[in-house]
Amino acid sequence: MRLRDSIQITRCQDPLLWYEDKIDQVFEVLDYDALTGVYWVATETGRNIVHESDCEHWDLSQAYTAVVDPVNSPSHYNSGSIECIEAIRAQLSQEGYQGYCHGNAAKYLWRWKHKGGVESLRKAQWYLNELITFELTLELEG
Repeated sequence: MRLRDSIQITRCQDPLLWYEDKIDQVFEVLDYDALTGVYWVATETGRNIVHESDCEHWDLSQAYTAVVDPVNSPSHYNSGSIECIEAIRAQLSQEGYQGYCHGNAAKYLWRWKHKGGVESLRKAQWYLNELITFELTLELEG
């Protein structure tokens, strides 16, 4: 186990332990004591121990990318078999959709330093790429 890894509490065999109500929560590992089989983890109150038998190793970076993609496929814009962007494209004229992509790219570029940071830049990039793809498609069909 490397430092900066995380663990997820999967059970609590002793109801008197601090993490009895923390099942399924993930904590950053500060240290591991192989002799006693406990992890020292970062909590809102400082450092606490979690027994090895009550948790599993958790790769937070893989879990995040496997579950959430807020730029290319945000879950809150997907309903059933169609994504929101597809429904918007179907409702607008060519010029309307071009303006929609342009406006959203401008919005995310405008606010990136104050809201969203790099994620806002990626969203702006997504809308620019969508506009480029749309324009190329129109040229090919033209």
